[in-house]
Amino acid sequence: MSPTNTIRMIFRLLFCLVAFALFGQLNAQTIPDTRTLGKMSMRKAKAKAASNFENGNMTESFAYYQYLSEKRPRNPLYSYRLGRSALSLKDYSTATAAFGKVKDKDDRFPDVNYYYGQSLKNVGDYQTALKYFEKAIEKEEEGSVWYNSIARQISGVSKAVELDMSSKVGRVNNLGSGINTSDDELSPMFLSNNNILYFVQSSDAGTILRRLNADGSVTDVGGAFSTRNARFEGFTASADGSEVFYSRCNANGDECKIFVSQVSADGSLSDGRMLGPGVNKKGTSAKHPEVVTLKGGRSVLYYVSDRPGGYGELDIWYSTLMTNGEWSNAVNLGGRINSDYNEVTPDYSGDKMLHFSSDRPEGIGGFDVYQTQGCQRAWFYMARIMGMPINSHADDYYFRPTDDATGFLTSNRKGGTAGDYDFCCYDLYSYSLNNSGMNIVETRNVESLFFDVIHSLKNLF
Repeated sequence: MSPTNTIRMIFRLLFCLVAFALFGQLNAQTIPDTRTLGKMSMRKAKAKAASNFENGNMTESFAYYQYLSEKRPRNPLYSYRLGRSALSLKDYSTATAAFGKVKDKDDRFPDVNYYYGQSLKNVGDYQTALKYFEKAIEKEEEGSVWYNSIARQISGVSKAVELDMSSKVGRVNNLGSGINTSDDELSPMFLSNNNILYFVQSSDAGTILRRLNADGSVTDVGGAFSTRNARFEGFTASADGSEVFYSRCNANGDECKIFVSQVSADGSLSDGRMLGPGVNKKGTSAKHPEVVTLKGGRSVLYYVSDRPGGYGELDIWYSTLMTNGEWSNAVNLGGRINSDYNEVTPDYSGDKMLHFSSDRPEGIGGFDVYQTQGCQRAWFYMARIMGMPINSHADDYYFRPTDDATGFLTSNRKGGTAGDYDFCCYDLYSYSLNNSGMNIVETRNVESLFFDVIHSLKNLF
C-alpha cells in the first residue's frame, strides 16, 4: 500500500468514527491499522472482511476491503463490498469509484446499479445517477417495496437536476480555518445577548464545546464539556438565553440523553441536569433538542428520538413543560414531518417555521434540510426541501437561522477545510438568503400522504 493511500485510508476511518457517532450507529470495534493488515495473510484478511461485512460492521469492513481491493483490484466482490461499506460510511468518492468497477453486473450483484446511482447522486453527478436508477427500476416489480424506494430516488434526482439549473436561493460560506479543522465542527448555537457562537468540535477522541467570542477569539468552554468519555451535540438556548439544552451521548454515540445547563453572565455553562422520563425514556435515545417559548410563556421542547411509536428510525417529537416543572410525555410530530427514514437536528423559529434534516430518498443529497410551518401536531403543509446551495449533494444538518435571512449550518460538502479529502469532515458554514430564499420545493411522493393514516391504524390495533 502506498504512503498516500495509507494516509487517506486512516483519515477516512477516523472521519467515519465521528460521522457515525453523530447518529448513534457505531458499535465498539477494533479498527485494523495498516501494519496489522500488512502482516495478515490474504486468506485471513478475506475471512475478516467477509465476517465484518455480513455482520454490518462497516467501519472494519471498509478497512479490510480497501486493503483487499488494492491487492486484487480486478476482484468484483471486493469492489462491490468496498462500495457498500464506503457508502454506509458516507465516503461517497470511494463508493462511486468502487461501484464503477462493477456497474451493470446486476446478474451477480442485483442491486449494484441502485447503489451506484446512490453514490453518483451523493457526488453530484445527477444525470448519470438518474440513468442507473432507471436501469435498477427496470428489474423490479412495480409496486414492490424496492421499486417504490428506487422511484423515490428518481424523484429526488430529477428534482436535483431542476434545482441545479435554477437560480440559487442564496450564498453559503465556509467559516474558515480559524474555526473549522480536520475534525468535525457541529451544532452551531448563537447567543445574541452576548454575541457568542458556541459549536462542538468532535473527533474519535471525544468532543469539546468551543465558543467564538465577540472579539474573534476561539476558546474552549472546558469543564464537563471537554471529555473523552462522552459526546455532546445539539445545543440550543432558551428564549432569554439563561438555559442551554443539549444531548450527551456515551463514547460510542449509541445512547444519548438530553440535559439542561444554566448560562452565566460571562457565557460559561454549569454542569448539566438530565431531563425526566417524559423526554429521556429508558432504553431509548433522545438528542438534538430545540426549546421554544410560545405566546403565554409555555415552553415546548422539540427533539429527536428512536422511541417506539414513530414512523421511521429517528423521528422528531415534542414535550411541553408542565406546571410542576417536569416535561410531559413525548408526542410524535406526525407524518407531515416524519418519514420512514431519519429526521434530525430540528430548529423552530419565531415565525412558526420548523427546519430539520432528513435522509429520505427523494432528497437531493444524503441528509437535506427541509422546512414547514405550524406547531406541535398542527403543520400547514408537508415538509418541503430547501433549494441549493443550502442543500448540497452531500449531507447538510443543523440549519440554524439567526434572523430571516442569515444563519449557520453544518455540512460535509466538497470544498471543506479538509482539502483534498472530499466529504471527509463536517464544517461550519454561514448562509445568507436572497429574495428567493423561501423557494422551497415539494419532493415527497404521493405515497407519503398516507403515512399519517398508516400510523393511526397502527395505534388502533
